[in-house]
Amino acid sequence: FDVNSPNDLFHKLPNSMRSLADRLLDADSVLSEVNSGSLNRSHTPDLSLMAELQMVQHVMDALKNGEETSKKTPDLFSFVITGLKSVSDSHGADSQQTKE
Repeated sequence: FDVNSPNDLFHKLPNSMRSLADRLLDADSVLSEVNSGSLNRSHTPDLSLMAELQMVQHVMDALKNGEETSKKTPDLFSFVITGLKSVSDSHGADSQQTKE
C-alpha cells in the first residue's frame, strides 16, 4: 500500500498485505461489520479487496477516535479501491463475488 503523507496518522497504518490479512482475522475487523459473502480470504484477489476495505476502516477509525492530524492534511480523503476489478477479473464480471 502506498500512502504518501507527512501526517503521523498514516504512518501508524498497516503497510503490508500480510499485516492487513492478519488484521482481517481480528474480531473487530471490517469483516465483522460487512458480510464477506462468497469472498474467500485465501484467494488473493478477494483478500486484496478485503484488505483495501480494512485500510479505509483504519483511516476512518483513527479520525473518529480523534487522532491528531496536522494542518497539512487535506479535508478530503480519496480512496482508490482496485480490488473489485481484481475480483471481477478473477471470478468474472457476472460472478456472485463481484456482485456482492
